[in-house]
Amino acid sequence: MDPSLSTRRIGLVTDSNAQLPAGLVVRLAASVVPIAIVIDDEVHLESDLDTDDFYQRLAEGARVTTSQPSPGEFIEAYSRLESEGVEAIVSIHVGANLSGTVNSAFLAAREVSVPVEVVDTGQTSFSVGLAVWAAADAIDRGCDLSDVRTAAEAAAKDVANVFVVEALTLARRSGRVTVNDRTGGGDEDIPVVALRGTDLDVVGYAGDVAGACRVMADVVADEPGPLRVGIGVGGRSAFGFYDELEAQLEGLRNVSEVIRYRCGPSVGAFSGPEIAGMAWAPLSVTGIGQPYSEASSSSPSKNPR
Repeated sequence: MDPSLSTRRIGLVTDSNAQLPAGLVVRLAASVVPIAIVIDDEVHLESDLDTDDFYQRLAEGARVTTSQPSPGEFIEAYSRLESEGVEAIVSIHVGANLSGTVNSAFLAAREVSVPVEVVDTGQTSFSVGLAVWAAADAIDRGCDLSDVRTAAEAAAKDVANVFVVEALTLARRSGRVTVNDRTGGGDEDIPVVALRGTDLDVVGYAGDVAGACRVMADVVADEPGPLRVGIGVGGRSAFGFYDELEAQLEGLRNVSEVIRYRCGPSVGAFSGPEIAGMAWAPLSVTGIGQPYSEASSSSPSKNPR
């Protein structure tokens, strides 16, 4: 993909909860608006925080919450893209069921002259990033504005995830997710879970890292491909999952591409540092792809529902 935003007529915006690694941000030519992270009443932008330092403070008992970007921050991002020559924007975000970020984006879309399609993915973390990736694929294929939005929405609908997290109590405490454990537990003590909307479902248990990775890889193996897979971890204590998960995925015919990402503060605030897992989505539907036209940039509303 061409990493230069100035060569594109459709701009792409997301928020930092998408957990896009820096290299992928460049590859997808995406603009990222940072989530605010509040640590012991001090406000920080997620983009300014060192992830290792954040998890250290979290482990030491810091009180952490998150706050959505302001409409003004989105206006700034949209206006900057317009000044670079884009004629329309697709803005893809963490679900409104989990954050007020989408609402800020909608409010900002009303205040700029360039058409903005706001996409509520209903997802969080790299699941949002996969929707951004699908939209970037559509832009790269020369799709019109409607089809770029459709590509993002389709990926958000089809995305899935599975992961392990030690601090399920943090998820319960957040009040934004419901933890369901229908497995009945067992002698093995590492819960393997999936986030589905606002439900955190425990899908199994494993006795060690290798066992947890096998459970997660088995879930992926049953999915129809080709798949794009992201492997993410939080604190450094979970780094062993990177290699183990990649090894478990190696040779799966339905996996097309694997990328590593880091679960940053806007995820760690609710999961704790011991999070590791995967998110995946089918590759973009190649049938979506009408060439971009100037007429297509003016017809959609800036605040569609």
